[in-house]
Amino acid sequence: MNDAQAQLDADGIQRSDFFVADILDPAPKNDVASMEHPIFALRAGDMQVRRYERNGHTLTVLPGATGCATIHDKDLWIYCISQLIEAANRGREIGPTVRFTAFDFLATTHRGTSGRAYERMSEMLRRLKGTVVETSIETAGLRERRGFGLIEGWRVIEKSQDAGRMVAVEVDLPKWLFRSVQAKRVLTLSSAYFRLRKPLDRRIYELARKHCGEQPRWRISLAVLHQKSGSMGELRRFRFDVKALAESGNLPDYLMAIDLQRDMVTFYANGPKGKLAEVKDMLAGRPNASLKAHQKAHSARSRRR
Repeated sequence: MNDAQAQLDADGIQRSDFFVADILDPAPKNDVASMEHPIFALRAGDMQVRRYERNGHTLTVLPGATGCATIHDKDLWIYCISQLIEAANRGREIGPTVRFTAFDFLATTHRGTSGRAYERMSEMLRRLKGTVVETSIETAGLRERRGFGLIEGWRVIEKSQDAGRMVAVEVDLPKWLFRSVQAKRVLTLSSAYFRLRKPLDRRIYELARKHCGEQPRWRISLAVLHQKSGSMGELRRFRFDVKALAESGNLPDYLMAIDLQRDMVTFYANGPKGKLAEVKDMLAGRPNASLKAHQKAHSARSRRR
């Protein structure tokens, strides 16, 4: 360990080596466990204690003094995971403490870089540290039942001379999350993920990516999707919002078809296999994705060629 890496915290305890996040444009990655469970709040300022039970598993989310971490706050996880996975793929050593520049994080996640953006970043770090999750999570073959913060700690390493803005930041990821990274229990997200501004749209995309993946289709009842999403709103409102998302065609990688008669939603992978699955469902009398959604998907494919 060199002198730079053998730094001391304020309490005099020596820190372990840190990983420097310096890879340009790594593919965004998300860990599988948190994609399945509604850990992150869908609205800012959420002070409710949220408890979920499904398939014998219980998850309780307790807010900190400034509220629960939101799904937009989760961008920090995704940013760090993406950097760590790409570094590991290149043969570099990685660790649970990640050092990065605030500007790179803000730019990568399509945030502004104004003074207010840096202030919001500080608020995000406080929410991630303050939010406590009590659950049992299995990663890399190990099962834990414990409470944990969404980050173990954070430090502003450097500030700019003029405005006093944070320049370099260090974040300690939870041990279970780092084990998940080491085991590569992650999924690649669409490059358009960070452009999804509505929290529910992001959560719906996470669930579609987790459960549909590369399969032609994934079908789920709206009631179960409501529960898995972590939405605190009424099912009636949730149904309206999901229908609007389906008709807009704004969900990356997937087309959605709402079956109001059966109260179901079907996600189709945006490709030949998904299109074939949709045709088969139409022949069986099920609704199809909207024309607008198909047109957007076609335009997106054309731009990638």
